[in-house]
Parts: sequence; structure tokens; C-alpha cells
Amino acid sequence: MATKVLIVEDDLLNRMFYEAVLQQRGYELMLVDDGARVLEAVESFAPDLITMDIHLPNVSGRTLIRQIARNPATA
Repeated sequence: MATKVLIVEDDLLNRMFYEAVLQQRGYELMLVDDGARVLEAVESFAPDLITMDIHLPNVSGRTLIRQIARNPATA
């Protein structure tokens, strides 16, 4: 079973880079470009690892980190 990685990045070039590198190494990926959709993605995808841009549209990355830490889906 492949390790699941959630990539939270609003910059298209950075997302494309992370996707190319990690897919090539066999990771299962979900890419999210808007902070408002992160919690939904965490619950539906149940990632093993989350990489996140701290500066996101609609919400602070730091706020998302706190919300993810309190979410039972990430326990």
C-alpha cells in the first residue's frame, strides 16, 4: 500500500513539482490548492503525511495546522 500524501499548495508550479517528484516515487497523492478545502480532504483522504504552504488563500496555514491537530480523522 502506497503512503498517502496530501499536498496543500496554492502555487501551481510548486504543486506540479511536488506531484511529479512524489508520484515518481510511488506515493498516492491528493492535491489541494485552497485552504478552505483542507479539512474535507483530510477526512476523505486520510493522509499519512501532509505538506502545507503556510500562506494560503482564505485561511492561514497555522490555523489549519491547529484545526488538523484537533480533528479526530488525523489522530
